[in-house]
Parts: sequence; structure tokens; C-alpha cells
Amino acid sequence: MSELGADIIGLHVGLDVQRSGGINVSLMRKEIQEISSTGSLLSIAGGLNKDRISGMLDLPINIYVVGGAITRSTDPYTSAKELVSLVSK
Repeated sequence: MSELGADIIGLHVGLDVQRSGGINVSLMRKEIQEISSTGSLLSIAGGLNKDRISGMLDLPINIYVVGGAITRSTDPYTSAKELVSLVSK
């Protein structure tokens, strides 16, 4: 993808795969390392929440796309603010 000129490569695990296969993007450490070695920015999405992101901060991830951990929260604003603070460290 980077040879084709991609500035950002997105790795996304959809809800159907998460539910049927028990897979989320945090289980794809090897793939994340391989993609990041291309020199393109890396965006990840799929089952991300505070705990999973905390376990991935050692990986070369540029963009975390979070959905349900914010939208299904009882306090979306605070949840989003906590996640931003977590990845900003």
C-alpha cells in the first residue's frame, strides 16, 4: 500500500468478525508491527476501549478509531476525554 502512495493504512475488524470470531484489533499485534514498518501512518479500529488501548500503547499506532466505548458510555464526553488523555501520554 505504501508503494502505491498510501499516506494512511487502516486496520479495521468489523463487528461481525468480532462477534463471530472473538477477534478484535488488539489481538493483531503482529499485523500492526508489519503494517507500521511500511512507513505509512497506521489507523486501527475494531473493539477498542480503554483497557485494550492501554495494552497497545507500546505499538506504533498513529490513529485510534473508537466507537462503542464512547457512544455506548453513560458519559460519552468523559469517556472520550479519558481516551484522548490516555493516547496523548
